[in-house]
Amino acid sequence: MPTARKAAVIEDLTEKLTRANAAALIDYRGLTVAEISELRRQLRQREVELEVTKNTLLREAAHRNDMMELDELFVGPTAVAFIYGDEPTGTKTLNDFFRTARVGAIKSGILKGGRGLTAEQFARLAELPSRQVLLAQIAGLLQSPMAQLAALFNAPAQQLAYALHALIEKGGAGGTGAHAGGSEAAADAEPPAPETA
Repeated sequence: MPTARKAAVIEDLTEKLTRANAAALIDYRGLTVAEISELRRQLRQREVELEVTKNTLLREAAHRNDMMELDELFVGPTAVAFIYGDEPTGTKTLNDFFRTARVGAIKSGILKGGRGLTAEQFARLAELPSRQVLLAQIAGLLQSPMAQLAALFNAPAQQLAYALHALIEKGGAGGTGAHAGGSEAAADAEPPAPETA
């Protein structure tokens, strides 16, 4: 590969590793050209980009991203799936594809920031809730205490209103006037008219 072309590929891989939320290193042996094209199509719909590359170029791109400890991952024929969107969704698409194809496999993975994952650890990302679900759960947790707090403040006010209404309807607190901490309005109220036989 000419030096200029090689430099451009390394630059491109470096940028993709920086931008991706995660990346899967894939052993694509056994996959046909048609199957790789189908995998690319499925991944594009999930904000994942698949690229077949040389390990030497990928290793250089990783070094530029301060991921020197990942060198041992770059062995054998390698394709990289750069996951720019939701990690669980992208990982699930890969898992489902290789389960159906019965050839090829995820060899290992990289999380944003350079943490290396085994194939098993990376596959388990698919079991996590999607980012949208997590955000909805967090929003629910934040709203729930607020709703409970509002109900807590609201309930005594409603109960007090019902009690005052009942007191007014009866014409006072059982005819005893004001009581502890009582109301001047209740004390000054006219006594009920005497009952006639």
